[in-house]
Amino acid sequence: MQGSTIRHLILTAVLSAGALAFAALSSPASLAPRLPTEEELFFVGGWNLVGGSSERIDDTAFITREYVTGGAAARFVLKTGTAAKAVYRAGPEVPFLGSGFSVTPAPAKVQPMLVGMSGLIAQRGDESYLIIYAYGERRGVFGNGPLGWSLATVDGVAGQPNDYYLMTLLAPFNPVTPEAVGQTAQLADSLFTRTSTWYSA
Repeated sequence: MQGSTIRHLILTAVLSAGALAFAALSSPASLAPRLPTEEELFFVGGWNLVGGSSERIDDTAFITREYVTGGAAARFVLKTGTAAKAVYRAGPEVPFLGSGFSVTPAPAKVQPMLVGMSGLIAQRGDESYLIIYAYGERRGVFGNGPLGWSLATVDGVAGQPNDYYLMTLLAPFNPVTPEAVGQTAQLADSLFTRTSTWYSA
């Protein structure tokens, strides 16, 4: 009998914590997303900035910048908002999976070195893309795993506003041209470091 009571208390505590977390993460964002407006943040030595756009969909904003250097090309996308759920729930692989690509972790030799960054390879037939990405918020780059969600829950419960973001760099991938992969990783390192520094300021 006593064991049954303890189980009911534990279940009640778990459900209450879940309800609290859901309420915290589901609360509507009261602030517009903050976006870097300093164009120099996006200029990276060795790369030509050839285009870009900014748009807002509901409470989430997107900044896109297109880069070329020599025979290499890359696209940087910054997705940001004040609601963690809107930014964290869909990863950078989702558009590829919805378009018939298979997505696998990038080989160790092309994994980015910056803490918090991850790499994926998306492939469909003869098309292959390297996807380098990182999730962050004002306190730093923590990912969208248990730590990232826990911090977002704390923000929600405390009513503390925050800026959540997903940085993604996409580039055509060819395993026989490692120099292009190295250039792309360096571009990601520069852009991701600058962006996370901007949000933490």
